[in-house]
Amino acid sequence: MFSIGDNECGDDEFQYFQDLIMRLCGIHLKPIKKDLLKTRLLRRLNDLGLGSLAEYRTYLSHLPSTNEEWQVLINVMTTNKTDFFRESSHFQFLLERYLPEWEKRQLNRRLRIWSAASSTGEEPYSLAMVLDSYFKGADRFEICASDVDTEVLTHAKNGVYSLDRLQGIPPQYQLRGITRGSGELRRWFKIKKEIQSKVKFQYRNLVETPYSDMGAFDIIFCRNVFIYFASDLIEKVINEFYEVSATGSLLVIGHSETLQNTKSQWEYGGASVFTKSSAKHALSPSRSAPTKVLMHPTPAPHKPIPVTRVSSLTSPAAVSVHAKKKVLIVDDSKTIRDLLERLFRQDSELEVIGKATNPIEAWEMIKRERPDVITLDIHMPEMDGVTFLETLLPKDPIPVVMITSISQEESGHLFRALELGAVDYIQKPSLPELNSIGPMICEKVRQAATGKVLHKQKKLNPITRSLSGQGLDQSTIVAIGSSTGGTEALKHVLTELPKGIPPIVIVQHIPPVFSAAFANRLNQLCPFEVKEARSGDILLPDQVLIAPGAKQLSLAPSGNTYCVKITDDPPVNRHKPSVDVLFDSVAKHIGKKAIGIILTGMGADGAKGLLKMREAGARTAAQDEESCVVFGMPKEAIRLGAVEEIRPLNEIAALLYSWLDRDKRLSWVKKSA
Repeated sequence: MFSIGDNECGDDEFQYFQDLIMRLCGIHLKPIKKDLLKTRLLRRLNDLGLGSLAEYRTYLSHLPSTNEEWQVLINVMTTNKTDFFRESSHFQFLLERYLPEWEKRQLNRRLRIWSAASSTGEEPYSLAMVLDSYFKGADRFEICASDVDTEVLTHAKNGVYSLDRLQGIPPQYQLRGITRGSGELRRWFKIKKEIQSKVKFQYRNLVETPYSDMGAFDIIFCRNVFIYFASDLIEKVINEFYEVSATGSLLVIGHSETLQNTKSQWEYGGASVFTKSSAKHALSPSRSAPTKVLMHPTPAPHKPIPVTRVSSLTSPAAVSVHAKKKVLIVDDSKTIRDLLERLFRQDSELEVIGKATNPIEAWEMIKRERPDVITLDIHMPEMDGVTFLETLLPKDPIPVVMITSISQEESGHLFRALELGAVDYIQKPSLPELNSIGPMICEKVRQAATGKVLHKQKKLNPITRSLSGQGLDQSTIVAIGSSTGGTEALKHVLTELPKGIPPIVIVQHIPPVFSAAFANRLNQLCPFEVKEARSGDILLPDQVLIAPGAKQLSLAPSGNTYCVKITDDPPVNRHKPSVDVLFDSVAKHIGKKAIGIILTGMGADGAKGLLKMREAGARTAAQDEESCVVFGMPKEAIRLGAVEEIRPLNEIAALLYSWLDRDKRLSWVKKSA
């Protein structure tokens, strides 16, 4: 991955993209947003295989105005951050003041509402719940919801949201408004069809005027949009809103926005609420159709550059909430096959659809039964599990959990399987162990069935490895926690860092037989020392300590520095080692001279500890959903407000470097929100 240095986004380049984006969708990027522009365009340039903003500019100059890249650019640059019932006083205003008056005037027609720039749909669905309750389910209203971003429109139409968003919906609206998922969808909820039917989503670019094709509205919500627009465009848009508003209509903008410096006929009606009291400018059906903004003049002939199509946001809406996950067991031991089958049949969310004694048998079952997840041994006759993965995953990326018995000396086979894309690994259980670790095995298999197979990860360009570690703040302590998918994620992060790093302490959920082998493997790949931690180890620069499996690791003061404590304390959050144990000790003893990072993993271990670190003054970061194998631990940390920065895996090392770099040689990685 390349970086966009300051010299590659000078004033001329910034001015070009500033003007282009304002013409495309109205967003006015102020000079302080240069870092934001660079960060967002960087990802798109990587997708296209282009090496600089200048190359991207040349590429755009050869595109016709109908090319999909213009919409992709709009999607990349739009900001989509909203919540259900955001700025709740606006909904109270509707219930207590506007709707009773409207009913007195308009007894024989439906109320029409426009939710402009509706993002992922939370605002129009909130309005629909309020109005459905007010009108007692009667067909008295319709909502038009529009946005310029085609990806968020797909998400909004689907109406599926993660369960942590439910807390924003008042209880009185949840019964009629949402349906909770169950089984594999228990962490999601869906807007009910009765509410969804009241909202019609459509593409609309507010730059493209007039809006007369949409008809007249009684209420227009356009909240927290004008903060991105220049004043002349704001004036143009609110005047167009006025033209498509009936007498007595309402315009609602964000609490942080104002119409004070615009020439507008809207009359002030309360905090961020405006009314139309005159019919003088009522909508005329004879007005002309909307004019399209010319994105770019017709080009000269050019050599096409392949464009990566941006895929629509996906969600689990189309999956049956009652479907079990189909499991294929592949192991040459009949005892293990039967033991795992017995275990999985006791789980209400898993269904064993086949048992294979070797990969050759497994091939036929995969083609016939299409399993959702495979459990796989390494040592088998005819073809070993690693070779099977090398053959299977490029053709059929089915999540695989390695369930195997190997020694520390053979651990290289396991790490190779994880490199190839295996989602997780478990030591083969014995019959006496089944009761104690059986639930954990089922949980890992369930999580793997919904996890990502990342066997085709892009090769990362270790930009930080090319920089000197001189000048890094070695007095800071870095604490990292990870679980499912973490061994590969940690490898990506650590191998991007240069020599000269401060002390780093890591808790990875890992069996005891593998922790030392994992540390040794990283030690061979990194320019600094990586080792399994021992009790009493002093934290030193240029050293990474990995928590031993089946032990708890914490930090404690030791003279003018800190040391490691290894104990046999009970599991925390069902884990041993536990990320929370490490993070809690860092928050308690180190405070603001620390950095906490939480990477891919199932469950919630580390989320509360990261929050304590942030409250103690530490800087904190989490891996983003797209690059996680399982977005569990980072998601919970984000929900709690424990996370300062959310980054894809291939930006974590650069972010860490920038936080430690006193000379600010990687200042481009900092976001300006």
